[in-house]
Amino acid sequence: MAENLMNSRRPSLVRKGEAGFSLVEMLMAAFIMAIGLLGLTMLQVMSIRGAQGGKSLSIAVGLAEQVMDKVEVEGRATYLNTNFTDYSSPTDLNGLNYINKDSQTDYYRIDPDTGGTVVATAADAQFTVVMHQSYSAGTNLSDVTVDVTFSDTSSGGAPIKRKASVTRRILHG
Repeated sequence: MAENLMNSRRPSLVRKGEAGFSLVEMLMAAFIMAIGLLGLTMLQVMSIRGAQGGKSLSIAVGLAEQVMDKVEVEGRATYLNTNFTDYSSPTDLNGLNYINKDSQTDYYRIDPDTGGTVVATAADAQFTVVMHQSYSAGTNLSDVTVDVTFSDTSSGGAPIKRKASVTRRILHG
């Protein structure tokens, strides 16, 4: 009788119908996990593309600011040259690229060795910089806009035209 009590208190290790996972349950778990991993992979791809687009936009804004700074320096030089002749500044300013023109187009590409931008031809340009200048009548002020256009690739691989613009009012002579 003592032996019967000991056997009845011991839980059975395997009960009928609860032996483990079935093959269908394992396939469903693998399917759900595969969909989750596929979603994470697509999220990673989208974040890489977004980072590349941000990098291109950052370079474009940097180029626009760089050209705008050149326009502003040329404007100040012409203003000082025409208004302050007491100084030993030259009366003829050579090498002006922007301030005396209504529009100017420059082309740039990314140098693969340094990662910086270099002047390029229209054929191999990745960034097209166009400077527009409109003069205010009767003043020494111009409204200058620098537009930088470039292409990013979309998820389908087709190029998407993008544009960054910077506008300033420039004092000139």
